[in-house]
Amino acid sequence: MLQLVLDLPPESLAALYRALPDPMRQALDAPVARVLNARLPSVRRQPEALKLRALRAWLTRERDEALAGEMLRAYLLGPRKALVTAFLDSTGVRHEDGQVGDESTPDAAKVAGAVEALLRDHAREDVRLYLRVAALQWPGNAGVREALTAL
Repeated sequence: MLQLVLDLPPESLAALYRALPDPMRQALDAPVARVLNARLPSVRRQPEALKLRALRAWLTRERDEALAGEMLRAYLLGPRKALVTAFLDSTGVRHEDGQVGDESTPDAAKVAGAVEALLRDHAREDVRLYLRVAALQWPGNAGVREALTAL
C-alpha cells in the first residue's frame, strides 16, 4: 500500500490528505514535525503543500506500510465509499458497507463493465487508485489486472 501512496501525484495526495478524518490528519503532524525539525504548533501553521512534501519524505524514509494502508482505507471507505461499493456490488463481491470480510472475489467477467460504469461517475484517478488496491487484494484476478492495465 505504501507504494500506492508514494506514487500519487501531488494533487492526488493532497485530495487524499484533505479527505482524512481530522484526528488522523492531526496525528500526521508529528512525523511531519520530525522531518521539518519543528514543533507541532509550528507545523500546524504551515502550508499544506509543505506538510505533504514532508509527509511523503517521512513515508519514503520510514517505509510505514501500516500508515499508508490506513490512509488509503480512510480515503476509499470515507469520501470514495460509493466508488468502492459500486465496484463490489457490480462484480458480485460480498461486503458489508465496503468491507470485504470473506473469500469473495470479483467476477472477472464483470470487472470491465463495472470499471466502465465507475468512470462515468467517478474521477479516473480514483478509479485507478481503487483498481491498484483491488489488484493487491485479489492478485490472481485476471479481470482486475486487465482493467488496471487498460486504464
